[in-house]
Amino acid sequence: MVIARRIRKIRLQKSRSLAFTALDAGLTPHVLSMFEEAEAVPTWEDLENLAETLDVPTWKFFFDGPRQVVTPRLTPRLTLEELEHSHWLRARRSTAENGPWKRFKIMLRLTRR
Repeated sequence: MVIARRIRKIRLQKSRSLAFTALDAGLTPHVLSMFEEAEAVPTWEDLENLAETLDVPTWKFFFDGPRQVVTPRLTPRLTLEELEHSHWLRARRSTAENGPWKRFKIMLRLTRR
């Protein structure tokens, strides 16, 4: 349903007629109309052809706009840079406190995760 609305929305934003868009994408106008009315489901190849015809990336049919995707149930995760920095600090702190053996055990524990 969402894909159907987005196909039509993008097509109208580009001021393209249904018939010309369908023919340029290698579809019949009837099939494109069925996609836009959510009466049929386009294949990935159909979506790629439509995206190329409408001069948009394929992901635009699934995600609308520049805003960040909301993922409320996912736990926050550190970036690679944050992970590297936190591991480096942890290893450095342990070396200063307990010597190289403690650092080795911490690094070994981190690689097992």
